[in-house]
Amino acid sequence: MSIKRRCNHCGIILNNKNWYNSFHKSSNYICKKCANKKSKKYNKENRERRNFLAKKNRDKNIEKVREQRRSWANKNKDRIKYYSIKYKDKKRNYILMRNYNITLEDYNRMYVFQGGKCAICRNREDRYRKTRLSVDHCHDNGIVRGLLCIRCNTWLGRYEDKKFLKRVIDYINKR
Repeated sequence: MSIKRRCNHCGIILNNKNWYNSFHKSSNYICKKCANKKSKKYNKENRERRNFLAKKNRDKNIEKVREQRRSWANKNKDRIKYYSIKYKDKKRNYILMRNYNITLEDYNRMYVFQGGKCAICRNREDRYRKTRLSVDHCHDNGIVRGLLCIRCNTWLGRYEDKKFLKRVIDYINKR
């Protein structure tokens, strides 16, 4: 038997299927649609508080959270593989945008412009490892300079100091 009730928020008369169990059994009748709106409004207004409480709970139960994540990943290996393939470009675009403020299209344009080679040593990307060319950027102002192989990017990251590089060049030229 379907019991119909009036939502206290929107005033529409609805049957049992349109109520969450907790609201359905209480005297404060709120339909699913109104409950969702109310929840979204609350979450939007209290985002910082909710994030703080969620982080606090995660930190308090870190081992339990890690175990749940491991368990979920073990049960869903096929799903993870499927989505990692399906959204590979979307994920790459997100990472490039977040870290370097460039799109995947920008990366691909630079790749073609450089002929698929490192901007410093001119070797193909897969000479040392089977990886993409790394995005080289200035750590002071964030400007992207080009694409480098892993070897040149690591070297440049360690020795980006211009005075040091000048001393290295002077040393090499002396010999």
